[in-house]
Amino acid sequence: MTTPDSEPSPVERRLAAWRPAGAAGSRDRMLFEAGRASARPGRLWRAAALILAVASLGLGGQLVRERSRRSAVEAELAAFLSAQPTPQLAVQPTPPPLDLEPLQLAPSSYLMLTARLRSGNLDEPTPDVAEPARPEPAAPNRPTLRPWSFDRVLEL
Repeated sequence: MTTPDSEPSPVERRLAAWRPAGAAGSRDRMLFEAGRASARPGRLWRAAALILAVASLGLGGQLVRERSRRSAVEAELAAFLSAQPTPQLAVQPTPPPLDLEPLQLAPSSYLMLTARLRSGNLDEPTPDVAEPARPEPAAPNRPTLRPWSFDRVLEL
């Protein structure tokens, strides 16, 4: 860089000699051309679009082929089933004999309580209800196991 007293360098002189071309091109035209140049599609996008189109056509063809195959298989299966005679049982199987002895249900069972509820006899006590069982006396309390008391481990 030169000071006002010094002589300009050759690069500075060369830069100073460059002048805009003036009205040779308009600003709008230049911006339009710059935008067009930046938006030009490359070959990569064309190739990708071509590959996707080919894949779509291939998958569509496979779909049509599979549907026609399915229709053919359905028609073949219908023809096969209509040609087969329906199986007839020669002898009707006899059901196993029923055990008709009455069930012994506890009076507090779900089925008995449901029958009582339907009949409306919930206020009457059940005839076969036994006295409630009394709890057994608790086992004697053992001492609580505490940490670092290895001698009590064997007593448990």
